[in-house]
Amino acid sequence: MRMPNFIFVAVSVLLSLSGLAQIQAQTDETGPRIDLLRTLLTWAPMLLIVGVWVYFMRNLRRSQPKAAQRMERLHRHMDEVERQLARIVSILERQGPSR
Repeated sequence: MRMPNFIFVAVSVLLSLSGLAQIQAQTDETGPRIDLLRTLLTWAPMLLIVGVWVYFMRNLRRSQPKAAQRMERLHRHMDEVERQLARIVSILERQGPSR
């Protein structure tokens, strides 16, 4: 499944705001690789939170049809119980008052 566009755009904006776009222009003693590593380590918790959120949202979306099926089954069961109770009431009414 493809990554949603809004997540890609959000990550791109966050990375560009953090200065990754300017790493290639830097010529410090630390070098671009260490800056990249430092930036990734800084953003790792936020990316982890976003990843967990996306995971739970996908699972929630997948479980909605199952919940709808359960509700439909519950409604059918309640209708069946209602029919049975109506049947019992009609039988008891035909028998008359019990002593």
